[in-house]
Amino acid sequence: MKKLITYFILIAFLGCMPTKIINNSLPISIDSYGDENELTDRTYIILPYDSSVASNFLLFNELSIYVNRTLVEKGYKLTKNYDSASCIIFFKYGTSSPQTFEREIYLPIYGQTGISSSTTTGSGALKYYPGSTVLNYKTETNYNANYGVVGQRTIKTSETYYAHYLILSAFEKKALKDDFNRSIRWKIISKVVAKDSDLRRIFPFIILGSQSYIGKNSHQNILSEIKLDDPRLPWLLKGTAFEIKNQKKEIEKQVLISADEKRINQLKENSPKLEKYKSISEINIGDFSAFKSMYGQIIFGVIESKSGKKIKLKTFPTNGTSVVEIVHWKDMLKILE
Repeated sequence: MKKLITYFILIAFLGCMPTKIINNSLPISIDSYGDENELTDRTYIILPYDSSVASNFLLFNELSIYVNRTLVEKGYKLTKNYDSASCIIFFKYGTSSPQTFEREIYLPIYGQTGISSSTTTGSGALKYYPGSTVLNYKTETNYNANYGVVGQRTIKTSETYYAHYLILSAFEKKALKDDFNRSIRWKIISKVVAKDSDLRRIFPFIILGSQSYIGKNSHQNILSEIKLDDPRLPWLLKGTAFEIKNQKKEIEKQVLISADEKRINQLKENSPKLEKYKSISEINIGDFSAFKSMYGQIIFGVIESKSGKKIKLKTFPTNGTSVVEIVHWKDMLKILE
């Protein structure tokens, strides 16, 4: 970890040129809202914020370990059972596309700037010739020069940075059905900009730097710092490879469970058999069906419409709203109950 690439932060989140960190510390931009004391119970389940997070289950599981350890350290209690949770914590993370900044470096050119002093010496000798005497005399002057900057040369260079971010939002589960917006209790947004494009290397520093502001109100956008050799790192990273291998999270449940989704969840639990449709005419509007996603996952849903060779499938990921997937009919899988 100590050999991680030096990190930088951009003022206003990639708004201008980055500044180099000082004293081996990583600056983190933090915006936090709300108050965790408004939660009636801190028993929580962690879920992906949206389908972009849910689509990569392995990464979600890996990064959730760091989040869960931090939350448990703050007095929260993790549960994998949706029904026993009092608090829903949505988790979102990501990395921006690369941002390249060009700048000019001015290098001085050194040379002679003048003369500081000089010393002149002379010598002579008399030569005698018939009828005359001649004095031969010569002088030599030595100059002491001054040296300094006489100009500059310009070198153009470019540097590429990536913005990494973490968003955690805590909701009171019992209030979700009544008013989604009013059920939120706290939220934190943390941002870091680095030359390193790998979120998995940066994320432990983001969550540790954000720890003291989770569930608190920062009242403004602030800069926090974390040492790259923070003594909490061994605790945060300990055993993560083993835990990732053995930990399975129920991240497919959404917050508001509809009748359709309950049935789909039952189909998942009963491990239904699947087979390919033979023709598009076999596919009926309103039927429960499935398709294989680009990640190899089986996505269940209700068929909303079909047009030409395209099928519109209403699916239920995890973020409280339905998602419509458009797929080719040959990708559809018939559910055999």
